[in-house]
Amino acid sequence: MSWSTPAKPAATTVVTQADTDGWADDLTYLHTERVLSATTYKGSANPTTTSATFADADATNLIATITPTSTRVRVTFCFSCVGTSTDGAYDIYSVGLAARFGDATTGMRMSISGDKAYINLVAIFQGLAPGVAQTFKLQFKSVTAGQTTTIHNNGYPIVILAEEC
Repeated sequence: MSWSTPAKPAATTVVTQADTDGWADDLTYLHTERVLSATTYKGSANPTTTSATFADADATNLIATITPTSTRVRVTFCFSCVGTSTDGAYDIYSVGLAARFGDATTGMRMSISGDKAYINLVAIFQGLAPGVAQTFKLQFKSVTAGQTTTIHNNGYPIVILAEEC
């Protein structure tokens, strides 16, 4: 079931039963609980990269999978990070859309070299297929190839949320 916008009758139109048939479905849609996937991950090793191209931070554990009933999903990754000797760039990748949310250079957010940061990445992905499982991954890269960028998950839990919106 999905939302269908009711027709807007003119001031002189008499509303009939046929006009209101879909209203109950629309109200059910509005008041139905949305699909939610929530995870907190704390690993034993911190993912690191020296690559200057975006790659999965951890393709097994740092992912969110959800089967939405609509075409939109809000995805959130909250984590601690540090670029040891370079800036780090962070982004969310949609497997179903085969696209990252941010741009190719800086992603959604960057960390400053040598500074620890707590980052909240929040993205709304649209155009997803309803009823089909969707997977989202945390990706990162070093801005300068060969320099290390780290995501902390040893002692710093990573919060992962995916919710239909």
